[in-house]
Amino acid sequence: MLAAHRSASTSHPALKLHQWKNHHHHHVVRSCGITRDDGFTPHGPRHRYANQRYKAVSGAESPVRGGTAPDRETDRGRG
Repeated sequence: MLAAHRSASTSHPALKLHQWKNHHHHHVVRSCGITRDDGFTPHGPRHRYANQRYKAVSGAESPVRGGTAPDRETDRGRG
């Protein structure tokens, strides 16, 4: 979809912006084969990456995966 002019919207005129974003997001996710029916959610890959990155940076499992929470300074990247 193309906008008619530089300040025009490309969202659906009958939908509010948040409705259009949700519709578009779910369409893209479904088109990639990510469905709850298959046991996947869009946030699953984000959570996996975040936990892998946490371990790579800290050398320990994240608290959500059973690791212990680091002290505040380390957690903020100052340790």
